[in-house]
Amino acid sequence: MGPIITALMLALGLSLSNPASYVPKIEKPKVLLVGDSQSLGEYGKTLDQLFRIKIGTGNVTTAALCGAHEKHFLYGDDSGCDPNKNDVVGWYKTSTQDDGQRTSFQLEQLIEENDPSLVVISLGTNYMSPRRVLNGRTKELLDTLNGRKCYWVGAPQLDIPPVRTGVINEHLRVMTQEACTYVDSTLLTDKKDILPDGIHYKKQPARRWAKRVFDTIIKYEKSISE
Repeated sequence: MGPIITALMLALGLSLSNPASYVPKIEKPKVLLVGDSQSLGEYGKTLDQLFRIKIGTGNVTTAALCGAHEKHFLYGDDSGCDPNKNDVVGWYKTSTQDDGQRTSFQLEQLIEENDPSLVVISLGTNYMSPRRVLNGRTKELLDTLNGRKCYWVGAPQLDIPPVRTGVINEHLRVMTQEACTYVDSTLLTDKKDILPDGIHYKKQPARRWAKRVFDTIIKYEKSISE
C-alpha cells in the first residue's frame, strides 16, 4: 500500500486493517421551530431543549408568538395578544439570543436569517374555524419554505366549544400534506390535562406532548436520530 493511499485512508478515518470500517459522518440539520402560545409554554420550551440536546444549540432556532396563526407568520403581523396582559408575547431563541420581547415574526425572514434544512411548525390552536385553514394563506405560508423539509404539528385536544378541533386538524392535514409531514397532536394529548382556559396544558403533560412530537420526528429523520 503506497504512502499516499495510506495517508488518505487515515485522513478519512479508515482502518488500515479493515477499510470497510469507514462510516461517513451524517451532518446534523439546522432546525427552525415555529409556533403559537403553546410554543411559548412548556411544550415549546421542551421541544426546543430536546432538539438542542440532540443536535447542538447552534443548530436550533425557536420563534413563538402568542395568538398566532398562519397570517402572523406569513405577513409579519403583530401578535393579537395584549403585552400588558401577557408576560411574554413573542419568544426568539438562537444559539446567541434568548429574546422574550418580540411582538412579530415573518417566516420568510426567519428562513433567510437561519437557513434551516428542517422546519417544524406547531400551529392550529388559533384556527377557530375550517375557513381559516381553507383561505389559501396556509399554502402561501408553506410556499415560503422553498422545498425545505417540514413537519406541521397540529393543535392538541382542546376544550373550547364549539370549536371543532378534529375538523380543523383534518383540514390542516390535507392542506399541508404536499409540503409537510403532518403530526396529529390529538393522538398525543389528553383533555384531562388541559388547564381551565380549555387551551393550554399543565406543565408535565405539555412536556410529554413535546417529547412525543420529538420522538415522532426523529423516527423519520436519520440525520437527527444518529
